[in-house]
Formats: sequence, C-alpha cells, structure tokens
Amino acid sequence: MFWTDICMSATSAKSTGKQEPTLGAVLNHAHLIRNLTLRYASAEDHFDEGWRVVFSNLTHLSIERRGPDGSILLPSLASFIQNNKATLVNFTMDHQFVDDNALEALCECPRLKECRLAHRLLIDDPDRWTSQFERLWSRLEVVSLREPMTGSKYIPLKTCPTDWSAPRDSTGQPLGNQILDLTLSNYNNYVYEAQLWILLRCTNLKKLSWYIKGKEIMTPMQQLAKIIQQGHSCQQLEELRMGYMNFENTDFASLLSSISQLNLLDLRYSSFDGESWECLLDESKHLRTLAVLDLTACHGLPGWVVQEILCEMPNLKVLRAPEMEDMNILRHDLPWVCQELEELELTFILRKEVYGKDLILTRLSELTKLQVLLVDFFRSKPMTDLRNFWTEDGEDHLSLSVHEVEGGAEVGGGLDHLRTLRRLRVVSESMVLYRRQEEAEWIVKNWPRLEGPVKDGVTQVLMR
Repeated sequence: MFWTDICMSATSAKSTGKQEPTLGAVLNHAHLIRNLTLRYASAEDHFDEGWRVVFSNLTHLSIERRGPDGSILLPSLASFIQNNKATLVNFTMDHQFVDDNALEALCECPRLKECRLAHRLLIDDPDRWTSQFERLWSRLEVVSLREPMTGSKYIPLKTCPTDWSAPRDSTGQPLGNQILDLTLSNYNNYVYEAQLWILLRCTNLKKLSWYIKGKEIMTPMQQLAKIIQQGHSCQQLEELRMGYMNFENTDFASLLSSISQLNLLDLRYSSFDGESWECLLDESKHLRTLAVLDLTACHGLPGWVVQEILCEMPNLKVLRAPEMEDMNILRHDLPWVCQELEELELTFILRKEVYGKDLILTRLSELTKLQVLLVDFFRSKPMTDLRNFWTEDGEDHLSLSVHEVEGGAEVGGGLDHLRTLRRLRVVSESMVLYRRQEEAEWIVKNWPRLEGPVKDGVTQVLMR
C-alpha cells in the first residue's frame, strides 16, 4: 500500500526525484503509515502540527540530515515519540544529536528493539548514564551510537564509573542483556573507555561494528585483545567490522583465535604492519566459517596472501581485496577451493601478460556461482613500483574482448573464458569491451542475468 512507507522533506521538495506527499496528506493518512522517514530541511518548517498527531501504526521512524542553517534539533520530538511510544520498534537519528527529553521518551517505548543515534557517550553524570543504559540500551537488540564528524561538542568526562568490568550475578556469572548488534564509532579519542564499558555489558553480542578515526589512545583491536586476555569471551560473535586501523600481530592473533563462529570479517581501509597479515593464514582454522571477507583498500597486504585465502577458505561467498599478481598464482599453483564465491572484487597485475591472464581467467571460469565480478587487469612493467603503477590515461589497463584483434585495438581478448559464469548480474565497466556488435551479442547470450551500466551500454550497442 502506498501510505505504509512515506519519505518526505520538511519543504515537501522533490529531493528523491518524485513528488513527495504534502504534510496535510500525510496527516490525513497517519493511521496507515508504518515507516516514516523525515528529511529535515529548514528551521522555519518544523512539522509542528505533525508532531501532535498520533500515528497509530507507526513502527519505524527515521530522521535524516542536518538543516542548512545548522539546526540540529526538531521541536517537540520528545512529544512525538511519547505519543507513538506504544508502537515504535525502530528509531534512527544518527546524523544529529538527540536531546535528553527525546532519550527519556525512548526509554518509555516498550516495543523498541532498534535504535541508531548520534549520542554523546561522554557525560558529566555517570550515574545518569549507567541508569539510562539499563533502562534503554540493554533491552534493545540493535544499537548504534555514533559521534558525528562535524557539529559535535564534547563534554569533558569529570568522573567515570568506578567499575568498568561487566556486572555479575550472585553466582559470579556476567549479567547479560538483549543487545545482539552493536555499532560504535567516533572521531575523537576520549570515548574509548565509555565504548569499552558498553561492550563489556554485551554478553550476547552477535554483530560488532567498531570504528575510531584519528589518533587513538587505544585502537578497538587493542581493546578487544585486552579484554579477551582478561577473560571476556567473543566466541558468540558472527560478524565483526573493524576498519580504518593499524593491525598488530599479537592483538590480531589473540582476537582471531578467540572467535570460532565468525561469518563476516570487515577490515577495510586498514594497514597491515610488519607481518600482521600472516595471522589471516596462521589462524585460518578459525576463519574457515567465513562467508564474507572485506579487505578493500588494505595497505601492506601481499598478493600471495590473497591467493592463499582463495585456496584455504572454502565457505567464502564474498571476497573484496586490493590486488594480486599472476605470479602469486604461478608460484603457488593450487586450486581455488572457494567454489561458493558469489562476489569477487580484485585487481590483477599481469607480469606474464598472455600466460598470466589466461591462467587467471581459467581460475575465474571455475567459480560458476559468481554473481558480482568487479575485477581489473593491468600490465606490469619490469621493475615497476606498484605504488606508482596506475596510469591516468589507462594505457596499461586491459579489457576483455571476444577475440584478439590485430593492431592492438582490443588487446584484452579472453572473454570467451568466462562463458561459464551464467549467473553474473554485475561486472565492472572497465573489465569488458562491448563497443562492437560481436561483444554485445556475446554478453547478452552468455550473461543473461546481467544488469547495471554494462547491460545499459550493451543495449545501446544493439539498438544502433
């Protein structure tokens, strides 16, 4: 039904490309609306009238964006939450701070299960903070607490809870709570203790996303390693996202060895110093359950480690990694066991241009369950420093075509290798050539499920 999901701006502008409903129309159909997204636009239009209406079936409320005038709070938000507390299940307002009155109103929502907020973890009244945690956060299943990069004002922590350890019952066992999915992120290095305090209370946690940008006092990896050494268990974790950091060998090994059910590991934009990347292989027995491994833009990760991952992790369905050379395969010529792979994002560097490319394409052709293939092929010049390898004019980039063409107009060739990948939905635009009728017809015939920019380009070629 049209009125069950509504997204509108304060000015009812065409921000989504479609005419948004007017405030009057929304209020007239308030009893039908289940999911309401409000895009705050200006200080002059605050939905004041709308806040007084009861949306009797509202379960999801999301408030997005900061106003251009810098305003960060919506008038009567607390009253609106109070009026709809009986049905509210999911509340999101993570780009601007929520005031204390709104937080108190959220504490009174009996059905609330998911809450994503921009929230000041540092307060000068720790007793009030701990009370709020027990009344609100501990009974939720999904919690996201973010410190926005801009517009945040930090309150100095005058005092802090004296006991940072997890609370325990009379038998000495940690007291649990309902939090299954926790996201912690900030752009300041003074909140790590507060975040650690929350984490220690999440004894049933299944998903953890923890990001700290800037010069940290202690990275999330170091903190996790520390609390694991103190006896805190992470065995129940199934998804772990900890990007944007430097990894140290001992901390990484300690973490991986303590997790046996991990399904997703996201380390994007991280730096692997020294030999810390060896933990991916040394602890591979703990990572055999991985279905998703995201190493996007990781610095210092050797290509042969990526090759070992493809050869050692049979349950992988998604792999995103920076690059590997054809020589990594030639030197460790083992079969890729990740036959369940559905998404692969990787750049291949070809030192043995013809033989190396054919070998890689043969390996790719065996991954018949692939649906997303975002790969690129680059020539490697002798003695070239790979950090300075990329060229703006693309002269070293190879695209696949149906046949080799004399004269070098289409030097990629090799597309015929990939006719086995019948499930492909998305491929990178730079990977294939489809300027000619032959390429376009080949793609339509062999990749019938293809969608996105390449499919659009192929359609235009066929319509000429």
